[in-house]
Amino acid sequence: NSELEQALREDYDSQLKHTEEYKQKVHELQLDLQIQREANESLQLENERLLLKCKNDESMSNVMNSQGSGDHNMSQLVENFQAERYQLELARDDYRIKCETFENEIAELTEKCVELQEQASNSKRLKDEVD
Repeated sequence: NSELEQALREDYDSQLKHTEEYKQKVHELQLDLQIQREANESLQLENERLLLKCKNDESMSNVMNSQGSGDHNMSQLVENFQAERYQLELARDDYRIKCETFENEIAELTEKCVELQEQASNSKRLKDEVD
């Protein structure tokens, strides 16, 4: 009877262990699936962006080939490049502002951390004095 209970307990523990392992594996697979979905979405967005760029390049080429006015085509091309440059400069400025904000936050958090460490040291010193 005792041996049967022991065997049942061991079997139960083994099954419980396998159940936890399977739960962990399912969790890991769900994380992998989420990562793959995000990567897929990113690739789809990049593909759409490249297709749009390709269409724009084709239309630009068609404009240049279909019209006889080379000066007009060139000024259109320059205008498009200037617009793209302006967008890139805006994005750069946005990133610069984000970086400055993060740097300020890091400085504030570092300062706060130093203050908390000093307070902890003072508290420990006072506790030692009391003891």
